[in-house]
Amino acid sequence: MSDNWGQVFPGFDHPVRGQVSSYTAASQACLTLKSVTETCGTEFHRLCSSESLDQLGGAAAEQLVTLVTQIDGSFAQVPPVFQSLADVFTKHAQRLEELRAQSAWALAVAHTRWATVT
Repeated sequence: MSDNWGQVFPGFDHPVRGQVSSYTAASQACLTLKSVTETCGTEFHRLCSSESLDQLGGAAAEQLVTLVTQIDGSFAQVPPVFQSLADVFTKHAQRLEELRAQSAWALAVAHTRWATVT
C-alpha cells in the first residue's frame, strides 16, 4: 500500500490543513488497530491450528469451523492496511509541521523587513 494521501483517499490531492495533533492521534489509532488485528489474527490462527475445532459436532459447529478458517486467512491482510494508514497520517503531520515552521520563518522575515522600512 502507498503512503501517498491521494492513493489512499482518491479525490483528495494532498490536503495540507488541519491540526498536527489530529493526524498524530489518527496515526496512533491506526497503530492500535494494527496491534489489535494482529492479536486477533494470532488467536484465530491458534484456534484453527488446535484440535478443539475438530472436536465440535453438529451443523452449527461445522459452520463455525468454516467461518473461523476463513477469518484466519483474512486477518493477515488487515494489519498492513492499518500500518499504511498510520504512515500516511504520520507523513501528513510531519508535512504540516514543516509548513508551519516555514510559515513562521517567512512571517518573521517579513516582520523584520517591515520594521526596517517603517
